[in-house]
Amino acid sequence: MKQLTYIVIGVLGTLAVQKMLEHQEELAKEMKKMMKHNSKTFRKIREIF
Repeated sequence: MKQLTYIVIGVLGTLAVQKMLEHQEELAKEMKKMMKHNSKTFRKIREIF
């Protein structure tokens, strides 16, 4: 029973990694957007304090 769970987790993990690799470029773009957005928010916070 435990082995089955490990196999399922392994398969799901591999699928997740494949999906991430497929969408890596999109994710990178999103991360850059988030970083830019965050720096803007940090500046606003600094201005407030």
